[in-house]
Amino acid sequence: MDSKKALDDIKYIKEIMSDAKTATHHFGKFYMVWAGAVILGMTVQLSLIHHNINSPVASITCWLFFMGSALLWDIRESKKLKANAPSKTFVNRMLESIWVSCLAAILTSLFIMPLVTNGEFIYGTAVICLILGIGHYITGVLAGYRVLKFIGIAWWVSFIPILLLIKDGELFQMAVLFAFLMFLLQFIPGLLQSWSAKTENNRSNKEQDVDSNSTSALENVFYIKKLLDDTRKATLNFGAYYIFWSILIVVAIAVEFTISANIFASLDLDPVTEGSMQKAYPHLITPLAVSWLTFIGMGTLWSIRRARSLRGTRHDGTFANKLVGYTWFSVFFSVSIALFLFPILLKGDFPFSAGIIALLYGIGHYINGELCESTLLKRTGIGWWAYSIVLTALGNTGLAIYLGLLFALGLIVFQLIPGFILYKQLDKSEQAL
Repeated sequence: MDSKKALDDIKYIKEIMSDAKTATHHFGKFYMVWAGAVILGMTVQLSLIHHNINSPVASITCWLFFMGSALLWDIRESKKLKANAPSKTFVNRMLESIWVSCLAAILTSLFIMPLVTNGEFIYGTAVICLILGIGHYITGVLAGYRVLKFIGIAWWVSFIPILLLIKDGELFQMAVLFAFLMFLLQFIPGLLQSWSAKTENNRSNKEQDVDSNSTSALENVFYIKKLLDDTRKATLNFGAYYIFWSILIVVAIAVEFTISANIFASLDLDPVTEGSMQKAYPHLITPLAVSWLTFIGMGTLWSIRRARSLRGTRHDGTFANKLVGYTWFSVFFSVSIALFLFPILLKGDFPFSAGIIALLYGIGHYINGELCESTLLKRTGIGWWAYSIVLTALGNTGLAIYLGLLFALGLIVFQLIPGFILYKQLDKSEQAL
């Protein structure tokens, strides 16, 4: 790499980070409005609980009013911003994709999943903690703000007390804690970012230079095009990861099903019979945990080895590669929490894990698809969200033991096949160079 190219890349990354910080500041008011809607919704929900009003209709009406009001405001404000320069940047579009996907997953876990399970799915707030952890962490990576990454980690940690309160039936205390977390980790950061946006607008109005029109515009086009190209290359390079992890998890699920079937047979239990899963769970937990930890360990070692093999190549070191990598790191971290902590903290089998994991996978695919303008990945993200509803609904039936196999089918359709397509495109791009 010559010195001129190195300087160009440094300038390019600085330009991206500067745009990202500005766009993140402008998103502050969105954080505030959505946090305010949730806090007000929780306040009304607490009032209903306090007055012993347990009507599902009253609860749903409350949330539809506040969340619907926030959504209408969001749509109206987004239309206003489309006329402004900050909303036209590629970075702003990335931020929109992050939070639109998170919002879609939040609404699914909060409304649709309880609906398809006849109210049996009561873990929406715990899932929201995982989703907000993903959103804040990726935004922190994009904007280069450590504080946002720490907020993402705080949301992941907050998942534990929220889930424990739900488990113990302490819904009042859970609602109070969640409203406090929204104020501390969402509303206050949004307020600070909104204030920073106003300060930057005042400064830019004073320092605006008329002579920078054509040159700055051309440079921005160059940076956006370079970022798009880098992100597409990074996504194509991740096709190998999609293929490997899909095959690995499908094999792990097959092993899990074999172990479960043998244990059910040894205990003379019918897996479809109600209550049989709870009876078999103490015998299942150790072998299944060892099995999954072994496969995840193998996948992690392979991923580390592949990442090291790519060091020094054109696939390594780009900002886009870092962004795609951290997107999937945050998603897989949330998936690991859902896979292990849900059954451990609830001290029993958790039939909704497959639906929650599919929901989180949808976030990763949709964000990645927006980053590289891939219709394929955006459609697989939407496919994962739709499939998460199906898996959650089936988790409320006697078919819970077969959810792993159904999830494996989803992996083949929504991850393995797209991974092969991406890997084939990478091979063609390599031959073209």
